[in-house]
Amino acid sequence: MLFVALFSCESKNEESSESVPASLVELFLSEVNAIQKDSTKNPIVTFSEQAASKAQETIELNKASIAGALEKAKGYANAVVVVENHTIVKLFDVEDCQKSGSWGTCMPKGEGFIKKGKLNYKSDYINNIIGIPSSKKVMLYLFNEITSQAKNTAAKVVEEIAEVEEPETADPEVVEQEDAEPTAEIVPEKDCIVNYDVSYENMCSLIMDSSGNVIHLPNDRYVTNGELKLTSQSSAVSDAWVYFYNPAGDCVATAHAQPMNFDSSSVEIVASENFSIPVHISHYKIYSWWNNASLDYLHLYYEPQNDPGYERCGL
Repeated sequence: MLFVALFSCESKNEESSESVPASLVELFLSEVNAIQKDSTKNPIVTFSEQAASKAQETIELNKASIAGALEKAKGYANAVVVVENHTIVKLFDVEDCQKSGSWGTCMPKGEGFIKKGKLNYKSDYINNIIGIPSSKKVMLYLFNEITSQAKNTAAKVVEEIAEVEEPETADPEVVEQEDAEPTAEIVPEKDCIVNYDVSYENMCSLIMDSSGNVIHLPNDRYVTNGELKLTSQSSAVSDAWVYFYNPAGDCVATAHAQPMNFDSSSVEIVASENFSIPVHISHYKIYSWWNNASLDYLHLYYEPQNDPGYERCGL
């Protein structure tokens, strides 16, 4: 009878253990897409609340702490970065990283979601997801390995999501553009570029200073016109210049303005001496010689019939 009683109690304990649902933290660590199944008002806030007690270690990230924090993350099975109530990213490759001038360290790859109404999926180096250091609160949660039961539950949740619809992949909220290191090459995120195959339209704000930055177009193209908006970053006058280059390195066009007092100037590109429209552009450099400015908008109009390699089908 004693044996039966003990066996009965043990069975009940096992049933009770199996009936405990996996937390949102366990689900997200197993399958990031499982967060879309959460029914709370803001799953990112729910995750943070649970992670506060479930994480083995919690570190607030800033430029001074991030290098050490990412090194410490290598000793844990799981690491998640949360920016306030709108961004959550799970690190999935700490060794594969991209140098960030704003953060002052090599930023690893991650995947997660930015909440802008819906949860929008994002996979990239995390500096391109969480933005630059600012007054926003950025937390790193470190976790040990989770249970196989949680992994199985997460897999079932993702299957249920897949049966209903594909994971949401709408364009996420544009994060603040980090200032590149001097003479660094910048490849603008596709989130900032529309009309990708026809015109080039960059709506990310790029800081202009005397150090200069180089920005490469996704593809070099023959441009018939270009519109820009240059904005002063102070009450003083900014001498803002944008230089456009062809693949051979020749400066084929320029744009120039002197905005002041935080105001903006709208200008068009002008062909350089010895060159004429359409101009062949592969990259451009941005400078502001006196005081800092920003390039807030750039639209280069591309007409494929001006490209020597263009052929119209059937003609």
